[in-house]
Amino acid sequence: MIHPHLQINADSIASNHHRFLRKRAEEYFNKNGSYIFSDYLSHDRKDGSRHIGKTVHGNG
Repeated sequence: MIHPHLQINADSIASNHHRFLRKRAEEYFNKNGSYIFSDYLSHDRKDGSRHIGKTVHGNG
């Protein structure tokens, strides 16, 4: 499993790693009809073995 957040470098051209992630995410969507990172999150919430934090945006 890949770590779901990465350090991002601002550039007009995506890195090889980000192109790979995008390609695999598109393949996953085409095969399953759902988004891979949403499925990771859903699995982790149901599994309960990891803490899933939540940030409140706005004036809270």
